[in-house]
Amino acid sequence: MSYCILDHFGKADIIMKPFPHVIIENLLPQEKYESLVKGFPPAKDKRFLGFGPNARVNCSTKQMVNGPSKAWKEFALANTNDHFWNKFVEIFQDAVMEVHPEIENMYDKKLKDLFKFGEKSSSLIRLDAYAGFNTPVSSRHPTRVRGPHVDNPAALYGGLLYMRKPSDDSTGGEFIIYETKDGFPLRRKEREVNDKWCTEVSRVPYAPNTLALFINGPKSVHGVSKRYPTKYTRRFGVCITRGKSLFKL
Repeated sequence: MSYCILDHFGKADIIMKPFPHVIIENLLPQEKYESLVKGFPPAKDKRFLGFGPNARVNCSTKQMVNGPSKAWKEFALANTNDHFWNKFVEIFQDAVMEVHPEIENMYDKKLKDLFKFGEKSSSLIRLDAYAGFNTPVSSRHPTRVRGPHVDNPAALYGGLLYMRKPSDDSTGGEFIIYETKDGFPLRRKEREVNDKWCTEVSRVPYAPNTLALFINGPKSVHGVSKRYPTKYTRRFGVCITRGKSLFKL
């Protein structure tokens, strides 16, 4: 079995409300997952110094491909190639068209033709897959990485594969899915929504080998629960795409 996250679930796993998403426990075969955990970039790497408490830190797909970990190289390549995109279209095409009915007109191409591995001139979107984490919480009080928000309108989907350490006894850091009231205002710069406009629908625990993936859109409001003081980082693999802006803020 591969590191491609889409090889381990299907269309029947999609939850359509309040926006299309999947929550998959024990996603990867244990051997594959453990290889990623073993090769996870160390938080003390000099590249990551200077970030404050409970801050988001991202590596890059290039760093994964050129880095020392064979597992992370395979993860990055497996989630940014033609097979991945074909599987994405197979599983999520109906969901994408429901959230973004004009996407094919916007690009003047069928969804399946938006990406071609290794051919930048014919690929209209970019796929990325890399490691990321939130820094430890050193403050006395719990803090949130992000409250309710939508992702960058240029992202068609967003996925996090949690990689919690077995020794991590921290509290918080769950992925929260929200339903919003009609006409909710959005703070454009941060793409955030005031809590009073949101109703929590579900939480995805920060648990090892657990995937949360969603189709990004104007109503795809999600966030992270408060994290309490801890020495541990909140670790995950990231799968995301970039292209044209799909909706207005």
